[in-house]
Amino acid sequence: MERSKFNSGTIRKAFLAIVVFNFANLILHFISCYFPVVFLQLDYGLYIAKISIYLALYLFLKKNFGNCFIVCQRFIMATIVLDAAELYMSNMRNGNFSYILLLFVLFKFILDCLLFMEYKCIAMQESFVDRDYEKVLVNRENNSWIKFNIFILTCFGAAFFSKQPLLLFFTVFMLIVRFVYEILIIRSASLGFRFYEGPKVFVEDKTLTWMIHRTGFYRKNKKCNPVLKKCLLGAVGIILLLGLYAYFSYDDNMDHVQLSSKQELKYRETEGISCYYVSNKMPEWTGLRREKFGFTNNETGMDTGARFKSIDFDKTGITWDGDDKYIDRNGNTITMIPFAALITTSHRQHILRYFVTNSPRFLDGYTYDYYGHAYDDHDDCIDYWNSMSELRDKYFNNSDYFTPAFQSGVTVFYSGFYDCYGLLRKDGTIAAKPVYRWLEPNDDSSLAYIQDKRGNHGVINSDGKVLIKHINFRSWDFYLFSSDIGVFAFESWDDKYIYQTDNGERLYHLMDKDGNEWDGLYSFMVQGTQVKTFHKYTGDYEYTTIAVSDGKILFESDQYEEFIGEKEDDGRVTELIGIKKSGEKETIYLE
Repeated sequence: MERSKFNSGTIRKAFLAIVVFNFANLILHFISCYFPVVFLQLDYGLYIAKISIYLALYLFLKKNFGNCFIVCQRFIMATIVLDAAELYMSNMRNGNFSYILLLFVLFKFILDCLLFMEYKCIAMQESFVDRDYEKVLVNRENNSWIKFNIFILTCFGAAFFSKQPLLLFFTVFMLIVRFVYEILIIRSASLGFRFYEGPKVFVEDKTLTWMIHRTGFYRKNKKCNPVLKKCLLGAVGIILLLGLYAYFSYDDNMDHVQLSSKQELKYRETEGISCYYVSNKMPEWTGLRREKFGFTNNETGMDTGARFKSIDFDKTGITWDGDDKYIDRNGNTITMIPFAALITTSHRQHILRYFVTNSPRFLDGYTYDYYGHAYDDHDDCIDYWNSMSELRDKYFNNSDYFTPAFQSGVTVFYSGFYDCYGLLRKDGTIAAKPVYRWLEPNDDSSLAYIQDKRGNHGVINSDGKVLIKHINFRSWDFYLFSSDIGVFAFESWDDKYIYQTDNGERLYHLMDKDGNEWDGLYSFMVQGTQVKTFHKYTGDYEYTTIAVSDGKILFESDQYEEFIGEKEDDGRVTELIGIKKSGEKETIYLE
């Protein structure tokens, strides 16, 4: 018995490298569903690292062992191609590609299963002279390995469609067991590479192993013509260079493109601002078409040129540039957005996080979102990347659904990394960290209604200070006034308080923007933007009428039913019009 031609220690370390990396990658992504760790740039780095490790293993086997590991080499190269395609498609905002990504994950799992099955077969061929005994062992080892992997796929499918958390965690546990199984395969196979018994002829049978070896996958590589090989490599290099040129080249000097896009975007003209865009030279079917936006100030004639990723001015003349800053009508930077607000996650991490944490009966235990939509549609899981990207763009673009940017010095932003909302100050610092599942400001952003990950509802001010929060609150329990009033109203969940008067008025508590709760219960009228009237109840349905502005009581009396007042230019309220219960009006001078 002679020494094997294989270096068992080197082969063992090479295969251990890919096993450990794949397992660490999986666990890191799973943990990141609950404690965000994997951001977009890190995930792309993991893609590149995996491709590099597999490529190094492929070249190592090809250089040192030639055709002995030809099947393993092809499985490894197929995995590299799938990872590269997955990385490419991850940059495309198309829900249909998400299904293809899931299919790629399935294919890579199958390839990994076949890779270790072939690795074990090669080792057993090196270990035994008795072909019949070898065939029995190969069949037994392969059957148990295949059944184990089919069981894991079945568990994952059941967890995906049933959305039962126990099945999900059981599947993760089985993947950990699979990791140990692969290490044991590598360890036992390394023993078979120590001795070499001469050329082996594979015993023909009806097993999966034999069918793989019988196909063209097992045929040895034929020597390629060096000239043809150089031509093919040159063609691939030229195509790659042309693709890079088309991706990074824009038609900046084509005036007719800009004029055409200006005509198309006339509806986006905002107070003397006209937007336009130019596209790169990539065909649209590649999914890599990108646009750069620019705008002209029609009053000054200033043209910024097409250099922004997004332009969508709000009524105050501020827009997000699609990257890391807010700009004004002249293209000047007014706010640099910190990385903590811009950080997001990759396509696959979004899908995994949605599946793990946002399904009904999963960890949160909340089946419905703020609008009452149930998280029970698998299409939502697939389109999660698109919806989260749109959310990010909508909030940074100061959508009219909420307030213009930087009223009261803050604006709402969405963090794809944390899948939560926060508040950003105009100086570029974060007022409220992105820890809220929902954050809706009032009309001037001085106050905002919040809902955190645990289901607590409450209110924060523009400094990010939590004024009140409790699990028993709901969105309809709050009424947020403008900053001119300086207070907000909320209902109580405590039974000791009355909720409604005999004439149908709902009663609330009042709290100012510093978190100080006022004594008594209050009802209010909807009208009044700078001075608001409240009825203050102290018990037995008796009330006094108060006028409130800037968080202070301007006037209180039991002789009036309502007050009307406006601020002067200097912000003071100097007089009120008091309306008595009889309807008679009377002027009240405060100074």
